[in-house]
Amino acid sequence: MPPPGSLDSESLAQMRFQQVATEYEQIKSAGIDPQVQELADHHGLDERVRRALNEEMKKRKDTFESDMQALWVGLEGSKNPAGMLMMKVKDMRMGVFKGMTALTKKIQEFAKRNRLDAQAAVKLGEVMENRSDVDGDLMKLSKHLERSNKPSSLMMMMLRDLRDGKPVKESFEGRFLHIIQ
Repeated sequence: MPPPGSLDSESLAQMRFQQVATEYEQIKSAGIDPQVQELADHHGLDERVRRALNEEMKKRKDTFESDMQALWVGLEGSKNPAGMLMMKVKDMRMGVFKGMTALTKKIQEFAKRNRLDAQAAVKLGEVMENRSDVDGDLMKLSKHLERSNKPSSLMMMMLRDLRDGKPVKESFEGRFLHIIQ
């Protein structure tokens, strides 16, 4: 029987295993920003995606905080967070990722007035940057959203057509007015 306070070989082996596992985790995430690591862990992102994001975020010191905030919002509810994140990393590399700066004052006010959640607001901001008649589009979108019990869901469905450059369709109310006039 071992003397009191000493460990048996199984306990020693278990302690050594835990030490090696901890060292491996530290080496694996060495150089990864803690905020990037947290986002990656939360969404179950693999090593390749985590490293790609970390490399891009190192180049974005001035916008790091707002970019991370936008990524959290943008990945919320995503069915494929790794794919979505790689698209955002590609946008960063091409210089077209705007982060939370896509939320102009006009878009923020529109989102608040129409009860949009943060994810719908950010995606609307991203899409509206590429639209020629932002005011007209927002006015038409507002007509669709004003009576919706799920305005964010409706906006997310409508964004698909907007992203493809299609015009905002008239709301039912707008079509009805044209018929009676």
